[in-house]
Amino acid sequence: MPIFSDRMKRRVILRSTALLPTSVRLSTRYRLLANLERGKARRGNSIIIGHPKSGNTWLRTMIARAYQIKYSLPPTVALKTDELHRVNPEIPRFCVSNGYYSYESALAELLDGDRFDAAVASKPVVLLLRHPADIAVSWYIQFTKRVSPAKRELINATLEHPVDIDRISRWDFVMNSELGLANIIDFLNQWERIVRGLDNTMIVRYEELRLSLIHISEPTRLD
Repeated sequence: MPIFSDRMKRRVILRSTALLPTSVRLSTRYRLLANLERGKARRGNSIIIGHPKSGNTWLRTMIARAYQIKYSLPPTVALKTDELHRVNPEIPRFCVSNGYYSYESALAELLDGDRFDAAVASKPVVLLLRHPADIAVSWYIQFTKRVSPAKRELINATLEHPVDIDRISRWDFVMNSELGLANIIDFLNQWERIVRGLDNTMIVRYEELRLSLIHISEPTRLD
């Protein structure tokens, strides 16, 4: 097992490039993080793809909880990539990604691009969908308030008109920005097309998953 976790590798990349000139920092981070993304996909047993704010964290929490219960692990062990596997090698590795923004687009290249990798494409791939309007509103809050400065800088570097988080309104972000509703619809259409071309895939909707858990948790009435 590698000495450093995927999370630690990412942290090292960001910290070691922090003081570089902007253009060099961006290109170096993109290259190294894209390589890390490809490595996560190649090492992973399964791939989960979802646009930010599609329920990705919620789904990861549900999966992590199932393995925590099965293997008597503490509830603090999260799931993003190799965290559970490093605690117990019987637990598979996961590659969880949006597969679209900045360096995370490297995953799309492995499944449907110049770097197509048949071994990666044969793995189980789950595409998590959510209503694009709901994504757009939550994505505005996420991008302007919660996304790390490093990741925001990398995403903004790919835009013709970078998002000024201090000035943009929710309406302008959703309706007019390059990260808004039209872009989210393009993301969903692109990834549905890619997934439909693979053999071992599942398309699930966040709303349906939430509803199914509500039904499971409802008490049964005995008449």
